[in-house]
Amino acid sequence: MQDNFQKMSKYVQKTPISAPKKLHKDLNFYIKRCDLHPLGSHKPFAAIAQVNELKHTGQKGVISTSGNAGISAAYFSKKENVPVYILASPKTNPAKLAAIQSMTDLLFLSEKPSRFTNYISSQHNLHNLRPSMDDLAIEGFKNLAKEIHTQSKATPKEIYTFGTSGASFIGLYKGLKELNLPTLPRLHFITGAAGSLGIKNTPRKKQILQILEETNGREFKISTQQLQEFKENFPEIILSDESLSSIIAALSNNASETSLVISTGKAWPDTTFDLSSLPTINSFNDCDQLIKHGQHSK
Repeated sequence: MQDNFQKMSKYVQKTPISAPKKLHKDLNFYIKRCDLHPLGSHKPFAAIAQVNELKHTGQKGVISTSGNAGISAAYFSKKENVPVYILASPKTNPAKLAAIQSMTDLLFLSEKPSRFTNYISSQHNLHNLRPSMDDLAIEGFKNLAKEIHTQSKATPKEIYTFGTSGASFIGLYKGLKELNLPTLPRLHFITGAAGSLGIKNTPRKKQILQILEETNGREFKISTQQLQEFKENFPEIILSDESLSSIIAALSNNASETSLVISTGKAWPDTTFDLSSLPTINSFNDCDQLIKHGQHSK
């Protein structure tokens, strides 16, 4: 199992850490550029661990996604020939849907992707790969901490990262703990208009709050207005809203050269996509027919 994990890890291209002022003269802190990954985000860390487990157990997977997790799941499941059903909302960024569709024929549209994913997992014994539900995602994200450590001349005194379910935040913390550092960085959890869940709504709330307390970190909530103002003032910085939110938090906290911001994803272009080209899941019966017979709604 570990040998296969190492083999799969070779698929992942490491992303650089930009020095202070490199992205912009007013950004006086380091930035981990996960947005430069070929798959567009930091989600490959989770997907490698998850698909590796499916390969080991012979189990199929299912995931609901707003895009990035689905892209990574599609990529690694194709590499390992492991079936993973991917459910996405029709409101998902069209470029992300096109990226997923290019790698798998198991992409389905649904107005209730999370609900039907949970149903398929519980009723048909498929592994639910949603990071909020799957601790394997946390195990995978531990490698993000280790990659940062190998790339950094000195351990950052504080790290800013956007979170929804908190899986990447918890994995980052656990990975840093395993490094046996003399002092852990302050870990800041960024939420707001760019994402859903957040500390208040995620099942991982207790763990996140414990980490914030232990590391003397903070939660930063970035509003739609703050995002819009930043985009107007820094039009040359083109990243996902989640990544921009972390930068805004760092700026508001006077982050310095001892700080690191994790840019968790790139800005995907606005494009068109023919939604009618994808099958749909509209009911529990659709779920049953899909898994039992490979049939679905049009």
